[in-house]
Amino acid sequence: MLYLICIMTLALSAYYMWTICRVRVGPVRWIYFEIIYNCFIKFLIGNLGLPSALNYVSDLILIIIVFYYFYYKKSGMKITIPSSLKWVIGIYFVITLLSYFVNLYSPLLYIWGFRNNMRFLIFAMMCAVFLKRRDIYTFLDILFGYFILNIFVVTYQFFFKGYNYNAIGDFISGLYAAGEKRGGNSALNWLLCIICAAAIIQYFNKEKSIWYLIVAIAGSTYMATLSELKVFFIEIIVISVVCICVSKKSLRLTIFLMLSVVALYAGIQVIYILFPNFNRFFTLETILAYATNESGYIGDGSINRLTAIRYVFRNFLTSISERLIGIGFGNSEYSSYSFFTSQFYLRNSWTAYQWFYGPIILIETGILGLFSFILIIVNYLYRNVKLKIENIKDNSLRSISLIVGILSLAMLFYNQSMKLETAGYMVQLFLCFPYILEKKEDFCSCQKSIVKTKVRFILK
Repeated sequence: MLYLICIMTLALSAYYMWTICRVRVGPVRWIYFEIIYNCFIKFLIGNLGLPSALNYVSDLILIIIVFYYFYYKKSGMKITIPSSLKWVIGIYFVITLLSYFVNLYSPLLYIWGFRNNMRFLIFAMMCAVFLKRRDIYTFLDILFGYFILNIFVVTYQFFFKGYNYNAIGDFISGLYAAGEKRGGNSALNWLLCIICAAAIIQYFNKEKSIWYLIVAIAGSTYMATLSELKVFFIEIIVISVVCICVSKKSLRLTIFLMLSVVALYAGIQVIYILFPNFNRFFTLETILAYATNESGYIGDGSINRLTAIRYVFRNFLTSISERLIGIGFGNSEYSSYSFFTSQFYLRNSWTAYQWFYGPIILIETGILGLFSFILIIVNYLYRNVKLKIENIKDNSLRSISLIVGILSLAMLFYNQSMKLETAGYMVQLFLCFPYILEKKEDFCSCQKSIVKTKVRFILK
């Protein structure tokens, strides 16, 4: 069964890469490769015993994309990173440098922190430069293909491998974790959210059929239930509310509400059956008690989601300078390589701070760093709201981007998904859509102008 799934994964990925090679060129092709590669490589590493160093191929792909940018820039192509995006990311980068020079620690930790955190922002800038709106639709089709494949993978992991909560914890992650006990289903969670958001809003706008919507909601509910993704049932409510607010009232809205209520109720009841420990979890009182528990996420006084900032100030950042700029960018990082693992992590990993992205940013870069990072997401949302929409298809993409932005703010303190390869690249891809749509001249047009200039030069 495992080898059959691996063959299906490789076949689907090879098909997508072959298709993209036929219709896309240059950096656009490599951007597609970045997303596709991160949608399957961790599963193969964990289940076929491939070397973990293959994870770093993702970094090489990003370097190639950035190289294309500077190459085309030097060639005279009129491409540029959107100024507002460049400014907000630049502010965050300056604060990371300030945190390093004030604290003065191993430069290797700063480099590792840069690699782990800034790569997704760099990827977003490259997407804003090179992609067109049609690429976002293509990415949605690609992710839907992996969505369908993940249904089989999650089924295999739960029923055939026994990766259930009662056995080893919430480690059913589909294609997005390396091995049996290297769990974390946050990337799967993001995939479900993006697919559901796209299916709902495109159904409302008459771009997708009722069957597409049923597959998306039913498949997501099924996978969220087996993987014990309790947060998804809260996220789907947020997604639905946003979609309803940005859509016109119609018969399709009524049908969707009926389907979503049935799916939500059925999913919650099945979770209660499969995971008795979470019986009666979905009540406001229980959720708030769970999120604010003083004993922490894993007990023993560890960090918790809604109390994270207070915990960090009380236990890690005590001086004024530390609260402003943190202990240093990358200075709480960890790795399988000892020289990339900080002393802070060795002392404090028991608190589980490394499982939540917001506390990591706060610890390393202080209030200024956390505020500037939030400003990046707020900037995406602002550009989204200010965007002038000319047709209904663009409105669908804008709504998806808006939903991803809203969920991103919440996910900062819920998990560390925006720091992980698959989720990080997916999130930034959809967040930067407003910049893709508002470009006056797309990358392909710039390529043609460069070719024409060179031809004229040769003729002369």
